[in-house]
Amino acid sequence: MNIRMLLFFSLCCNGISLSGMQKPQRDSSNADTSETLVGSFQYRQARTEDLTELLKLINTQAVHDNEKIVILPKKFRRGSLLSKIEKNRIFVAEDKGKIVGYKKLFLICDETEKNGILKDEIRCINNEENCTFAGSISIRCINNEENCTFAGSISNSNDGKFSTDKSELPKDCYNICIYNGGDFTLLTHRRKGINQQLTNMALLYLIPTVKKQMHDKQAKTIFISMVYGITAANAGKQPGGAGDRTPSISKSFKAFIQDLENPKDAISLQHRRYEAFMPTFDPESQEQKPLPDKDSVAGFGCVLIYQLRGTDE
Repeated sequence: MNIRMLLFFSLCCNGISLSGMQKPQRDSSNADTSETLVGSFQYRQARTEDLTELLKLINTQAVHDNEKIVILPKKFRRGSLLSKIEKNRIFVAEDKGKIVGYKKLFLICDETEKNGILKDEIRCINNEENCTFAGSISIRCINNEENCTFAGSISNSNDGKFSTDKSELPKDCYNICIYNGGDFTLLTHRRKGINQQLTNMALLYLIPTVKKQMHDKQAKTIFISMVYGITAANAGKQPGGAGDRTPSISKSFKAFIQDLENPKDAISLQHRRYEAFMPTFDPESQEQKPLPDKDSVAGFGCVLIYQLRGTDE
């Protein structure tokens, strides 16, 4: 994998400027897990032997963030976590051999699972009446710096109408779909860029599989999408504004696209927000069933979509 620089966002009054950040490199000497050392932290794919340490991290630390991240009932945590590790969906950050953070991210390959996530969690299928933002994120290099600008329309919460006409999403935009899931970092290790690096690492791991899917599609037009949920507390007052996690997520998606096909021009991502609720559970429940919306954490199901270069030529 060629070395290049990642770019990170800092909000400015007329958009988002970007400055350099080192990209994780894959360790080709380890065939089973991707590992990389960035600064003093080690990033890698989780292994089954991490189960006990990860479960302890969730049960003693992550549970206190249950209004920000999904925490399953106690009865199901171990089995669910083991399943995700075995499916290569969990990535971890280590400091001196101790796990200090984790991230769930994966390519959705099963169509039934994909439809369930899109319909029930992201709520972006047959739910246009609950779309609260429709627009784009344009990322362009200006004077050797990246500039990212949000453009679009926000629905009026009273009547659901948009300030400008809302464009239709591309057909088959979820054919190749990445789920950007929950993450947690110890309080002592926050604001050190750990979650950003975990996301970049996880996306880097997906490239061979995504390229194979691109080849197998045999379609004139191929779109790749990333879906994720954010709570209202992590959404800011408006898309792209202070407090919104989407700029950071878009940065990682952009870096992934650059690894995937190295576009030379500006990158434009379509962006949607849908009213949704974070799956919230009673920790003592004997069934793995989320609480009703009225008892759950309010937020948004979010979508980023990119059209791969040259596929419609």
